[in-house]
Amino acid sequence: MREPVDILKLPLISPSDPWWQDWFAAAGVKNVDLSRLPDNSLGVQQFEGMAAIAGQGVALINPFFFPDDLASGRLVKPFDLLATADRSYWLVYPKARRRSAKIEAFRDWVLSEVAGDSERAAPMTQMKTGA
Repeated sequence: MREPVDILKLPLISPSDPWWQDWFAAAGVKNVDLSRLPDNSLGVQQFEGMAAIAGQGVALINPFFFPDDLASGRLVKPFDLLATADRSYWLVYPKARRRSAKIEAFRDWVLSEVAGDSERAAPMTQMKTGA
């Protein structure tokens, strides 16, 4: 593989995942139509990473979930491209419980994790098996 468009020649794991469109756009690959590909969505990055390790195709996964697999070469990043998207997550709870110690502790933990991820870099990368 020499260019990001070459990935389209390989089996994609979870091609209906909207992150694929974001990644291809960040890579400069325009007008990618993945709708004709079989939807083999596994729904969880852990499963998608395991499928890539098993040689089933190319997966979009968060590198922070697979540091040992990257370090050992079980997963490889074919391009030095990290992509982000303008998506949000919301923490919601009943207004009456906003002062709950458990909710405050969880909220503080989530915010510290997000801040740590921002410092470490990007939330998404392209990876495939080393084989």
